Amino acid sequence: MTEKIKVDPAEFLKNKANFEKSLGTFRSYSKKYLQTTESRLSPYNSDFIDQIRKTLGNMKDTKAPQLVRELENYARQLNMIAAGFKETDTGLANKISGGK
Repeated sequence: MTEKIKVDPAEFLKNKANFEKSLGTFRSYSKKYLQTTESRLSPYNSDFIDQIRKTLGNMKDTKAPQLVRELENYARQLNMIAAGFKETDTGLANKISGGK
């Protein structure tokens, strides 16, 4: 016998919103962080700063853009699920109220 999956739609929507907010934060990191950090280091010169520049250079080939695309796809799927919840809820409400 298979167990039924129980989903709290309000909790789902809350977690979906939190995920989308986190994705926004990560998206801005992947696009702007390296450029901004490098430009802020330009006036400095030391062995330590050189090491930071090398580290930032190594980060340029990051997998972040690909990861952002995959997370955006996941967010779209979450939105489809949320729309399904709403559609089902509306349909059930209409049936309960006699289709009014």
